[in-house]
Amino acid sequence: MRDIECAVLLTVADSKSLVVRVVRDDLRFAVQWTGESSFRVGRGIQNNLVLGDPTVSARHLLLERGADNSVTATDMGSRNGTWYGATRIEGSIRLLPGERLRLGESTELVLVRWVEHSPAVPAVTPTAHASPCAWSVRIDGATSRPSALVVHSSSQTELRFRPSHAATVLMMLAERTVEAAYGGGWINDDDLRVGLWGRRGLLNDSNNLNVVLYRLRSRLRRCGLDQALIEKEAHRSRLVDARVVLKLSTRPKP
Repeated sequence: MRDIECAVLLTVADSKSLVVRVVRDDLRFAVQWTGESSFRVGRGIQNNLVLGDPTVSARHLLLERGADNSVTATDMGSRNGTWYGATRIEGSIRLLPGERLRLGESTELVLVRWVEHSPAVPAVTPTAHASPCAWSVRIDGATSRPSALVVHSSSQTELRFRPSHAATVLMMLAERTVEAAYGGGWINDDDLRVGLWGRRGLLNDSNNLNVVLYRLRSRLRRCGLDQALIEKEAHRSRLVDARVVLKLSTRPKP
């Protein structure tokens, strides 16, 4: 598997825009969902998103956006199925930004909602620095159970995060940092909560996410490191001054 430090992405114009991210064992990219209300996914060339995975059907998945910007995912009778966690979708399911669907055996789709950033705050990207980044963040393992290695560049202090809520947050922030040239690197808090706990995360105490972030940043502080790796504003978060390397698989290691 090769290191990925960039993503194929089309420019998104506004904060309500949606992007479909594709994750496979050897491939990661993202494509814009334009103003059309429907978005088709499959191996056939008639789809909006054409996938080369042989376990994906020619007409596999239909995404439809409602007037309220909600998204419905419908399996189109695919042979190997569309999976939400361990459940095979029969018919349709409402999909929230941050949730992941598996198509066939090894392709994963993630719906991404771009968060508009203030023009007064410059976007931080892995390649936009005149000097070396203060941090290196490497994400390994499966997207369902990632681990993370955080290195402070000047001191060479290393922190390893085994699969945990903290590692999952770092994975989601790192994925957005890779695409930061198009969205400032910010992730909406609701999307982080969905990524951590599924849709029930929106019903849990909103302070649960703050606890995860506090513990993550406290661990950095206990090692004598600056907490500035993670910047937190009202209802959104991002990595700051970090070089990101993603080596993720859609499936756990045996």
